[in-house]
Amino acid sequence: MGSHLVWIVPAVVWLALAPDRPAFGRLWAGVAALFFWYGPIWRVPYGTGKELHDSFAQLIVGNSYTLAMVLFVVGIAVMLLLRRSRLRRSGGPSSHPGARRDDDDRDPIPIGRGSFSASGVVTET
Repeated sequence: MGSHLVWIVPAVVWLALAPDRPAFGRLWAGVAALFFWYGPIWRVPYGTGKELHDSFAQLIVGNSYTLAMVLFVVGIAVMLLLRRSRLRRSGGPSSHPGARRDDDDRDPIPIGRGSFSASGVVTET
């Protein structure tokens, strides 16, 4: 496995341990860990030009890491869209156990001559 696949480690950790992980996150983490440990991309013929004559099934298996990444990104996008619509219907983020509230009572972040609060209000000083 190359260094360009390091995104797998934080993704598996997030799926397994994060409070905002998706439903069945631990199951998905286990499946992903086993999938990447097994290394299906090394199960297709390669070397001396063999990879230039892959069948369709071998192309799918050989590109399975890329397909897994696309599936992960699409799955997370769908999860976030569903959460967003549920939060809008329920009336706010406090109904979701892993959601952070955006309270205005936090200290404003100083920016230049004014300051920026959590609500997006800029005040001049």
